[in-house]
Amino acid sequence: MPIAATLAALVITLTIQPDVPLGVVDHALVEVDAIWRPIGVSTIWNRAVSRAPASLHVVIGTARGLDKGDADPPLGWIVFEAGQPQPEIYMSYPNAVALLARSSGVIGSVPTMPIVQRETYLGRAMGRALAHELGHYLLADATHTTRGLMKARPTAYALFSPSLEAFAVTPDEGTRALSRLNAELLAAHSEGGSSPSDADATTKSDPSNRPFRLQGALPWAEAPWPRPIPR
Repeated sequence: MPIAATLAALVITLTIQPDVPLGVVDHALVEVDAIWRPIGVSTIWNRAVSRAPASLHVVIGTARGLDKGDADPPLGWIVFEAGQPQPEIYMSYPNAVALLARSSGVIGSVPTMPIVQRETYLGRAMGRALAHELGHYLLADATHTTRGLMKARPTAYALFSPSLEAFAVTPDEGTRALSRLNAELLAAHSEGGSSPSDADATTKSDPSNRPFRLQGALPWAEAPWPRPIPR
């Protein structure tokens, strides 16, 4: 079997903080898979206590990630140090809720919305934002594009729409992502798969323990929203 066929899985340790509905998380992970799997990147979500070798750590929690004067709270962010992405991504549930509340012109009245529908919308937005942050990690690039998954400011319509058309991964991005992922996994395998302790991973990935650095952050949305999503 070709190496690329066996090593194209991205192992991700997932931490879900209290007050984040599991229904939202489940929808978000489906969105991530729908965006990255077509180009050959599968995601393995490890919710166990131990952190798998060569894994990325994703926290879905309640931190807002707001610096002073930040008018557009991001849905998620990844830290870059010395031009390289660190293996930790934070996704903000309250920022997604705030976006939903601001988007009545796109999705209708939020207060009267059934819980299942609200969680579906929140999962779509958070999953697409998470797929974007994974793009920064896989491409090892903090820059943004004018369209597609790596666009910096997707509209609320794009984030909540049933269609994934606005979040396409280009062939070049797919090739680069697969190349980096395979190289990382081969390196981890040759080094014996050493991994940091669970406590160390939790401390490093919790933004409440350190200043926020929002390189690679996906802003919540553009305004105004283009038009209501057809029902």
